[in-house]
Amino acid sequence: MGGNVDCRQCTRWPGPARHVRQPCQADFATIDRSGRARQGRDAGRSFVKSGEELQADCPTAPPRRTRAHRDSLGRRVGRRQPVSGRVTSAVRSQGHPGMPGEPVRVVVFDPIPPEEWSYDVEAGILAARRVELVLPSGPVATRQEIRDADVVIVTGIRPLDGPTIRTLRRCIGILCYSIGMDKVDGAAAAVAGIPVRNVPDYCTEEVSDHALALLLAAERRLTAFAELAASGQWDVVGRPENESIRRLRGQTLGILGAGRIGSKVARKARAFGFRTIAFDPYISSTEDPEIELVPLPDLLGQADALVLCASLNDGSRGLLGWNEFAQLRPGVILVNVARGALIDEAALAEALGSGRVGLAALDVRSPEPPAKGADPLAGLPNVIQTPHIAALSREAREDLRRMAGEIVLQMLESSGRIPSTAVDQTA
Repeated sequence: MGGNVDCRQCTRWPGPARHVRQPCQADFATIDRSGRARQGRDAGRSFVKSGEELQADCPTAPPRRTRAHRDSLGRRVGRRQPVSGRVTSAVRSQGHPGMPGEPVRVVVFDPIPPEEWSYDVEAGILAARRVELVLPSGPVATRQEIRDADVVIVTGIRPLDGPTIRTLRRCIGILCYSIGMDKVDGAAAAVAGIPVRNVPDYCTEEVSDHALALLLAAERRLTAFAELAASGQWDVVGRPENESIRRLRGQTLGILGAGRIGSKVARKARAFGFRTIAFDPYISSTEDPEIELVPLPDLLGQADALVLCASLNDGSRGLLGWNEFAQLRPGVILVNVARGALIDEAALAEALGSGRVGLAALDVRSPEPPAKGADPLAGLPNVIQTPHIAALSREAREDLRRMAGEIVLQMLESSGRIPSTAVDQTA
């Protein structure tokens, strides 16, 4: 569920990308038919093909009668016996165009285990429009179910790759159950003519808050002093940490990716007195006049602290490597709340050892979890880590479920798979 997301770079960054305003960055956008992310002020806005592009409306069959009952949210839904290998959670639909009686089906690719997550909210939203939500029981059932799915929801447990996308026979949309869109093969989806969308707004407050929490913990060397206090050591006079702590006001914060999350990080950081600059090759201006857009080399040379809010794509992978770390001011603070693969971790380990990076505060790694025995950052005293939890809050979970259900309905309406509820203002 990467949302726990969210998102860019030097001359390597621009190129075939699926992100823009967001993503994770992290700020993301959607994929159009060419496979490229939309840019500029429209970046991050959802794009779905029109009904003419996908399929014209046609008569649909009446809904199949079912015995009604109420789900855990009190909504009336139909009850059906689960088919082997899946769990259904809505009534029989009005039918596919040209396939009377067949349900409109939304299939979750690798559902999050039921002991960890509930899809009741999405099921209720879809059931109200006679759309069936299918939760396959395992990988084999998933392969079977998604072939005839109208919409596929990708949780991020496994990537939805090209070969799998090519098995989709009537899919009109793919929804990333997150801000990040790096778990879907965007090029394959574009070739298949299937739009890809994300849930861009559900956790922007949480991720930007977490970025500030990591930044402040790193600046104040909080974890080191907390461990000393917990062990009963209160005499900290002369400790090396004392000399490395600086006043926040007046420092320059460099933000990589000035999308939804990056912009919020900048605004919140200024409350502590930071000057904010950003690098984002997809925009020429921001709505925030206090964010100065600069080239990447300028950002690296000016920043006292860096926060990564960029999406992960082919152009941004390894955004910070040996060359980029060499351009930093000595002792810079590095925070990453986007994607772990934006950083070359071997290069980061060397920069941490040399003092070029004073402290790294990371919510994301690559891979996750780090491989035991092959983690270049293992045991380093100047690394703070959290296990990809930046997006977590009760409100964010509620928003993700609601927004996901609503976006799926938008995709189905735009394709003509279900009737539109839009009111004609000209009538």
